[in-house]
Amino acid sequence: MLFGMPFAAVGTFMLWLTIVTLADWRSAHSWPERQATLEAVNLEVHSGSDSTTYSVTASYVYQYEGTSYTSDQVGLSSGSDNIGDYHQRVYDRLKSAYDRGEQVPCYVNPKNPSEAYLDLELRWGMILFFLVFVITFGGVGYGLIGFFGFQLVKQIKASSIFAAASSLAGAKRDPNPAKAEQVARRDPTRKPVKFINAFSPNPKHHPQVYTTHGSKKVILRVVMAVFWNLISLPVTLIIWPRLGEMDLVSSLLLLLPVIGALMAVGAVLDIVHWRRFGISTLSLKEPPASGTTWECTLTNNAALKFDNGFDITLKPHKSGGNADSQIEIHVHPQRGDSVYLLFQLPVPQSDHNRWTLLATADIPGLDFRAEFDIKA
Repeated sequence: MLFGMPFAAVGTFMLWLTIVTLADWRSAHSWPERQATLEAVNLEVHSGSDSTTYSVTASYVYQYEGTSYTSDQVGLSSGSDNIGDYHQRVYDRLKSAYDRGEQVPCYVNPKNPSEAYLDLELRWGMILFFLVFVITFGGVGYGLIGFFGFQLVKQIKASSIFAAASSLAGAKRDPNPAKAEQVARRDPTRKPVKFINAFSPNPKHHPQVYTTHGSKKVILRVVMAVFWNLISLPVTLIIWPRLGEMDLVSSLLLLLPVIGALMAVGAVLDIVHWRRFGISTLSLKEPPASGTTWECTLTNNAALKFDNGFDITLKPHKSGGNADSQIEIHVHPQRGDSVYLLFQLPVPQSDHNRWTLLATADIPGLDFRAEFDIKA
């Protein structure tokens, strides 16, 4: 949570800057217009090692209610940048008027006449640039704070339940040891009360059970796809008008929307697959280990016909694509109204402690696919 706070602070600041810019733009459109005399107009160029930024500057004099004022504020945003051609366009317009000795309109704040603007254009490229920081830094920061805050609340609740259960178990014990000993002598079959930690059961007493991704994982992938596209869209809108001026390396940034489109398609397929098949469960009778035969049961409640059976593939998590290390079998469901597979996998002796089990079935429409990450 502490690690996410600086990111959240940057995202909050950029959001505040965006809101202030939009508020100033809306407010300035109601300011009265006056004629200003230009005293100087310049286009400052700042060349760096990897980019060149521009800044249009000007000083001008204007009259408001009989009082003369001087200002050097050109537009709603100040500073130098290379987002779009805003500075070049405003400079060309002001420089042309200055060379001809013409006055230009300025917009004066009636509440503070010393504040004025020569240009009221809202730079959407700059707004999108701000929003990139709002989404990335703010999303990461508040995402970390929210996620770990939620986990902290869960731990606090779990600790409360644990303490309550411990108190309940302690209350069932006889507080008087002498009396408890007397009762034990009268009733030798009585067993002392033991508190079992329900949060960490002994896995040796239960079969190994694995499940596919549920709704939370699907929602997470959708959020990641939306998050990526919200980032890539502003970047694309900023880069696309200047594509002809950019080198090949900078143009590779256009891969961002392509990746975003692929993530969106994958998220949609995840949603459709989850809505159609739900969650699949794989149960192993014994803990998995190399050199043994795994007795597996795969279940799924999808009420569909799987006439062609299922292809089961087991391979080490990082086998480098070696076909010799894979096990492939074909099985048919035990009952027709849902998926119920009983199969065995003779796993050869190896030093692998992590495997990937993939079950697929070719059916009309979207095919069935269930992947399990199995650890020894």
